[in-house]
Amino acid sequence: MRASLPRIRSTVVVVILFVLQVTDGIDQAALAFTAPFVRKDLGIALQSLGAAFSAGYLGTALGAVMFGTIADFVGRKFALCLAAISFSIGSLCTIFVHTGPQLITVRLLTGFALGGLFPVVASLILETVAKSSRATAVTLVSIGTAVGVSLCGPLVAIMEPLFGWRSLFIIGGIVPALFSVLAMFFISDAVASDKGLDTANSTRSYPAPGRNPQKPRPTNAARIVG
Repeated sequence: MRASLPRIRSTVVVVILFVLQVTDGIDQAALAFTAPFVRKDLGIALQSLGAAFSAGYLGTALGAVMFGTIADFVGRKFALCLAAISFSIGSLCTIFVHTGPQLITVRLLTGFALGGLFPVVASLILETVAKSSRATAVTLVSIGTAVGVSLCGPLVAIMEPLFGWRSLFIIGGIVPALFSVLAMFFISDAVASDKGLDTANSTRSYPAPGRNPQKPRPTNAARIVG
């Protein structure tokens, strides 16, 4: 039973990371699927809508770099929760925009958080999942974004006539916030273990360059045999 606990824990972690990647895909594609309704409702120009798309992808590129650095300094769990909560807030803020500049700004900040999610997710899998299942876990979680994008079409078709285009961004905001709370409880921080490894390695003694390590002195029995 005790031997199976790490496997159960790693499975829960993979499920949490997979759902976060699905919501990542939903948030990335939400504006593309709701663009006609957003433009009609807000009355923004086509150029502003195109700039909002570009701002989102620019933020994604910047976030992938920045959140990897944040994870190295303050820990993978903190970076994961920060990214998930940030794009959750960005998605919810989208429902309050009324002008083109507001939409561009919100999508830039949301894209920044979206881009930072997967690098942190990948590193967490490498540190949490056993080596025998690691490749499968990375593959499963990496397709979460594609699953989220593919869900956008049916979600818009069902929810837009009933609740309007903003309902998709509400889903993209609430779900990652809930799963980031689960991540706080089920995912252990990797910074302490990294420091522990560095400390362990630093206590090892190595021979100085150009010198051979000292050989053990022969025992009395070895001298007699010799």
